[in-house]
Amino acid sequence: MKRGYIREDGMIFMRMLKGMPLWVTAEQYKNREDSRKRYVRKCMKMYKEIRTDIKSFGEYDHRKNLYFIGISTSGKEVWRNKVFYENAIEKIKRNKKKYNERCKQLPKTDLKFGSPHPEKLGLYVINKIGNKCIFGNLKKLESRRESISRIYRKRHFKSKKRRDQALLGIERKKRGQTRLEDGKIFFSYNRVGKEIWIDEAVYHEKRNKELEKRRLYHIEKRQKKCQ
Repeated sequence: MKRGYIREDGMIFMRMLKGMPLWVTAEQYKNREDSRKRYVRKCMKMYKEIRTDIKSFGEYDHRKNLYFIGISTSGKEVWRNKVFYENAIEKIKRNKKKYNERCKQLPKTDLKFGSPHPEKLGLYVINKIGNKCIFGNLKKLESRRESISRIYRKRHFKSKKRRDQALLGIERKKRGQTRLEDGKIFFSYNRVGKEIWIDEAVYHEKRNKELEKRRLYHIEKRQKKCQ
């Protein structure tokens, strides 16, 4: 039986006490959970103040031959063997998959990244998981936007390097070039240097989207300068 299991009469399982299950009311369970979370935050704060070398999950210590799992409620580091670490990774993946599936089943929303909260002022969409929106203040939005930009820049340069190596010494085709055999138009090279040829209608559609996106980007850039 897992912590938080709700019985037919509304009582919630808390833990085992002297070999017997401890059942509490919803209000008692909430109060104990709030107290536990406050205590965990306090321990984490103390840990970060004391330690200068903060460990990350899965960090390996060759002297101990153990992996870092996290911080206990008493503020001490928790280290476990490889089997425990691999099982923890699999559990995290399963829980993440279940969470993503639940988020996909939520009602669809028109909100996008950066959209303001429909009811609460000062909150914006900083992430979307399926149909679920995660909100945060303007500072978190800017931090998230910069983090995403760094990821995309890193991917772009990695893909560009791989593509340039594949096309080394080859005369590159220009976008918009028509192939005589089937009338398809050259659009670009993919990440591994393979040519992408598409129909004329698809080409114009993609091209118009690019131009519209560029236009909106310049408008947003001008608005930021005015602010």
